[in-house]
Formats: sequence, structure tokens, C-alpha cells
Amino acid sequence: MKLIQLNLNHCETAQDLLAQMVREKRADVVLISEPYREESMGQWLSNTAGKAALWACKKHSFQDVYTQAMGYVRAKINGIYVYSCYAPPSWSQNEFQIMLDRLVDDARGRPRVVIAGDFNAWAVEWGSRTTNARGRALLESFAELDVILLNDGKVDTFRKAGTGSKIDITFASGCLTRNTKWLVSEEYTHSDHQAVIVTINERESASLHKTERKGPKWKDNSLDADMFDEVLSSRNITPGDAEHMTQQLVKIMTEACDAAMPLKRTCSRGPPCHWWSNKIRTLRAACLKERRRLQRARGRPDYSQQATAFKEARSALQKEIKASKRECFKRLCKDADINPWGTAYRTVMKKLKERRSTQITCPTLLQEIVSSLFPQGSPTPAATYETDEDDGITPETSEEELKNATRKIKDGKAPGPDGIPNKVLKRAIQQRPDIFKRVFDKCLQEGVFPQQWKLQRLVLLPKGDRPPGDPSSYRPICLLDTMGKILERIIHDRLLQIVEAKGALSELQFGFRKARSTIDAIKVVTGIAGKAIEGKRWKHGKKEYCAVVTLDVKNAFNSASWKVIIDTIARIGVPAYLLRIIRSYLSNRRLQYFTERGIKHYVISAGVPQGSVLGPLLWIIMYDGILRLAVPRGVKVIGYADDIAIVTVAKYIREVETAINEAIGLIRGWLQAAKLSLAEHKTEAVLITSRKVLETIQIEVGGQTIASKHFVKYLGVVLDCRLNFKQHLEYATKKAAAVQAALSRMMPNIGGPKPEVRRLLSTVTCSVLLYAAPIWAKALTVQTVRTKFGAVYRLSAIRT
Repeated sequence: MKLIQLNLNHCETAQDLLAQMVREKRADVVLISEPYREESMGQWLSNTAGKAALWACKKHSFQDVYTQAMGYVRAKINGIYVYSCYAPPSWSQNEFQIMLDRLVDDARGRPRVVIAGDFNAWAVEWGSRTTNARGRALLESFAELDVILLNDGKVDTFRKAGTGSKIDITFASGCLTRNTKWLVSEEYTHSDHQAVIVTINERESASLHKTERKGPKWKDNSLDADMFDEVLSSRNITPGDAEHMTQQLVKIMTEACDAAMPLKRTCSRGPPCHWWSNKIRTLRAACLKERRRLQRARGRPDYSQQATAFKEARSALQKEIKASKRECFKRLCKDADINPWGTAYRTVMKKLKERRSTQITCPTLLQEIVSSLFPQGSPTPAATYETDEDDGITPETSEEELKNATRKIKDGKAPGPDGIPNKVLKRAIQQRPDIFKRVFDKCLQEGVFPQQWKLQRLVLLPKGDRPPGDPSSYRPICLLDTMGKILERIIHDRLLQIVEAKGALSELQFGFRKARSTIDAIKVVTGIAGKAIEGKRWKHGKKEYCAVVTLDVKNAFNSASWKVIIDTIARIGVPAYLLRIIRSYLSNRRLQYFTERGIKHYVISAGVPQGSVLGPLLWIIMYDGILRLAVPRGVKVIGYADDIAIVTVAKYIREVETAINEAIGLIRGWLQAAKLSLAEHKTEAVLITSRKVLETIQIEVGGQTIASKHFVKYLGVVLDCRLNFKQHLEYATKKAAAVQAALSRMMPNIGGPKPEVRRLLSTVTCSVLLYAAPIWAKALTVQTVRTKFGAVYRLSAIRT
């Protein structure tokens, strides 16, 4: 692992050059004092004052972070606790000592530690001329820790006006120093400080990474179509069982890919910064040259002349970097005429999206996350189910089924563990549909879903700004082999046709169903609420209260019981061959994930794979039971995938509370039988009424008492207690304004994309504003709401 340590003096150009240095030196982690901005690539952590920061810029990810300290920030990276520190010279000795005491208390007992930063302290131990009060305090405090000073004291880390000092200090645990190299870089940084490069050699991890590969990756843009077709046409599949024929099919595809496409080369060095150029490289070298001349000229008559030359070189470098950035962005905006949704669009919209996190590689942490996200369930029962359709006939795969399944494969999607690109697979099916049909038919006849296609590769996607390392901070996605997904699609289409013909899906389930969307679910909820608060309340009036309660199921998709899914499908009465292959699909599944110690596997015994084709359908078939519960009068349970909304209408508040509590009790009982549970603390409720005095309700969820709020967010729409949607429009206009501000960067008043492209890009703002418009359109009858709404439209219109 390679670390770079640098004080940037809050300089923009210094941080730009640091970003380029990270790419050139292939650095993994950067310890920064006085950063200028937060970097968008990788992960970024800073302390409360923003003066000490950590930047994980490659494969390593932060774990066990602490950012609330004064003067330092800490994170666990690749099994090492890294501390980035900065103690300003303006601090008193007492403030400096408080920071040291807290730092030592936090680092005490940790086995592998690196502590580095600008302490503004002098001591002869790291090469200073004398030892000041800060230096003595630092040495005395760190004597309590098992750390060793890495500075050799030979080279100044701070250089200005021909003078220098050694105030950037690095300490590391004794167990790390045996294989650690410490070096002061002589490259120009545009800061008064030099970069310190610390290399920690981890030979065991490196060897494992070399021997255990993630699987083949071919360059599909270099496909030799004639060679691919020739190899494919010369191969055939011999008869055998489903597993054996599947292995032959995968082998044929692998041989054809090897013959027709080169493998991708993996290289740890990333591309240079988009603004980097040979001219900037030359100017950086010139700055370094002029600074060395200035240092040698100290005390000589030409010192002022050399200082002026160095100042001019610095200014030229700074101006060229800014000019190069402007020119690059102008080119991006011009390219938007060709591809409006290309690099320019992704660049300006990046800040509005979640930061892309580097993948976690720590084996212990990954094991904790995987075991938490994928709980163990009961294995698939071996019992044979009797169905009404058990006639022993298995329909063959038709060409139309195969074409329809292939048509739904997208070229740009990531392949599964076999690495076969999607567009290459589509070509293979077009050229040789017979071998695929033979394999799929054999699987359906034997009721076997091949073991090779049940291997799922884990990808963890971070959720917002939640703390890294917490299992709830990640959304697990499983990459599956696309050939297996095609078989899943065939099973899915046949099962869906039977389920819908038998009316086995509730009309109140709106998720994962054709011609149904979030808007339909919201419309049902608001329709019930709107009807309830119409008319008069007293004197035989029909006006009532309406409460909307949203429930969240813990880790729903990964916890569903396989036995409950199979039992539900069996009760529907599907053909025996479909039931057999679904049982095989939900058995002996394995999860593959990558750590710094190599490839690990985990046995899956519950849930439906997120990223699969068949999984969502199996989920809503099982989940249908919750929508058919015998709930009290006036209560409706509405589902969208795993989201549940309880809509209750009653004349009196006490009746509303009683009905809701009874419905929640029934739902909790059903979930418990299905091996699922509610995230009780995430339950929210709103009481919709037209009374002048705002009232609330109290509901009981698993021993917790939850009071209703003035509004809740349901499927992206804010439902308020008056059902006037004012809160939703405030939320939508704020979000759309942020989108418009980002898009305005690529639509300058002079130059930039042509008018038709500008109009196309403005539809992004409109789509944010107009989400669920049929639901809240009546709110625009209020003048103040129209004014806020129109302001965002006006900003969009100005730029188009």
C-alpha cells in the first residue's frame, strides 16, 4: 500500500498537482493537511474543522472511521489504522496537548497504526536544529504508543524563500516498519511543503492478488466476428445430463471468445487528469528548477531576481492549469451536440449523485457484512409437491421464447462470473440457437438449474453518506452469468403467464408488474385519502379521518424463506416441471466476493438474488399473502415490491388507531411466519384531515409507540396532513433547482451546445419537477405555489 502525505496550504493548484501525482505514483491513500476542496474520486474523510483529511483514491476502502476529533481524522484502511493530523501554528500549547492526549487515547491498543501530518513541531529527533515545546510534548505523548519515527531527518519537508524545516512527521507501528520505505519526493507541489511517500510492502496480499483472478475479461470492441462464427459453428454439444451439457456450452463460448477477442489488460495506473498536458508538465518542471535556483541564491545579490523568476513560473503554471480546465470543459460542452448524455452530462451531474465508494477488501469486515446482509435460512425441502398440472409434459423452448429473452439483454450490462460480454452472447444465440435450445430444454426436462449459473458475484453499492463498514450502509447487487439469465427469462415468462391467468397476484401489488408504476400506487393512496376528507363531518356528513402508515421490512429480498416461496407457488398449481426447476433454482446457491486475501465463497440459503430476472417475480408471488390478509374494515394494504402502505379510513381517531394497530399485528405475524421482520424504527405515519386543528395518532409497532407526523414521503411523493402537496412541491422545486444549476454549467450564454440539445437537456429538470404530476396537479391552483414552480422553469428556459 502506498501513501502520500502533504500539506496543501489550502491551494487549488497544489491540489490539482496532487491529483496528478496520485495517478503517476499509483497511490492508494493520501493524508492531507489544509485541503482546498473535497475530491470526487474515491472516498474522502475530513475532521470537523476540515483541516485534516484522508483520501482513498484506489481499491482500498475506509472502515472504522472517526471524523469528530480536533486536529486529526482516523480510518482503518487495508487493516491499518491511518491518522491524518494537522496542528495549526496558531494553537496554544494547551490546545496542542489536548489534541495529542485524544490522539494517543484513540490509537492506544491498536496493532497496526500510521500517524502522519503537519504538527508544526520541532525536535532534533527528526532533523530540526532544536527541540521546542511542541516537539517535547509530541515525543512524550507518543512514547506511550508502540510507534517508530520514520523521518530520517536528512531532507526538509517545508521549503520557502530559500529556507527549510522538517515539520511533516510520520510514525508507524513497529510491525509495519520492517517492510516500509519513507521518502521525501522532490517533485514540485506548488505548496510550501514537499510530498512524503510511504510505501508499505504487503507481499502476501500482492501474491494472492496475482494468483487469484476475478475471471476472464475480453475486449468486446475488438471482436473478430468471422473467427467467432467459425469457432462456434465447428463445435457441438454431446448428449448428457443438464449439468454436463451446460459445462460444454460454457466451454464452447469460452473457446470462441478466446479465439476472437483479446483479454483486457489490468493496470493499476489510471489515466492522467483530464486537464493534464505536456505544456503543464514542462511548466511544473520549470517551477521546480526556479525554486532550486532561488534556494541556492539565498544571501546572494541576485536573490530578488531569482525570487521574481520563481514567482512568474508559479503564476504561469497556475494560469495554464486553469486555462486547460476551461478548454477541456468547452470541448466537453461542444461534444454534447453529438452525445447529450455523454461525458459533459455525467460530469455536471456527478455532484448530485451518491459518491462512488471503493470496494471493501478487508476479509473480516466483508465476512461481517455478507453474513449480515445474507442471513441463513432453512434449506430447500426435498419433499415432492403434487400439483394439478403434473402431467409429465415439458414444453420445448421455442425460437420466439429464445428471441424474446435475448432481446431483453442490454449490451452495456456487466457480465457475470464467466466474463462473456452480452453482445457476444447475443451474436452466438443468433448464429447457433440450436445448442442453446438443447441445453435449456434439458434443464427444463430434468428440473435442474445448472450449478454454474447459480454462482453470484457480490457488488456492494453504498447508500448515501452512511458510515462505511456498517452492513446497512450497502445495497448488495449480484452479478450472474447472462446465459443463466436467459434461462431465468424463459422460466419467468412461463410462470408469469400461469400466475396471471389464475389471478394469483393481488391488484394492490404495483411492483415488478407490467403497466404498473409508483404513480399507480400513489394514486390509490391519495384517492382513498381524498375521498375520505370530502364533504361534511357532522350532521350525517361522510367526512372521515385517513391515516397512511408506511412500513419497512428489514433486508427483505435477501431474507425471504425459500420454503415459503415454493409452498406458495405449489398452492397456485403450476406445472410440475416449473416447480422442480424453481426448487433447483432456490438451492445450493453460492456467493462469491473478493478480499485482499483472495476469493471467498459464502453459502446462500434464503432470499432472491438482487440482479436476477426470476427473483422479483418469486418475491411478489410470495409477498402476495400480505396483501390478502383479513384486515379490519376500512383498512387497505398496498404494496410496491417490498414497500407496504397501510391506508385506514374511520370516523373517529380512536377507531383509526385501533384498526391500524390490529392491521400491523396481522402483518407482523405474517412476516414472522415468512422469516421476515419489520424495521420498526423506520415506521412513519401521517393523519390526513381537513380539520383546522392539527391532530395526531399514536400507533404501536413491536412495543414502540410512534406518533404521526405532519407529512411522510411515500414512493418519492411527500404526502402532507392536508393533502395539498405544498411540502412535495417545495421538495421537488429544490431538487430541480439543484439539477438545473448543475446543467447550467454546460450551457453557457455564449457557445456550448446548440439549441435543440439545450432543449433536450432541459427535459431533465422537467422530469424532476413533473414526477407524479397527475397526483399533485391541483396544488398549482395556488398562486404562491405556481410562482415557486415557475421560477425553476424560468431558469431552465433562459438557458435553452
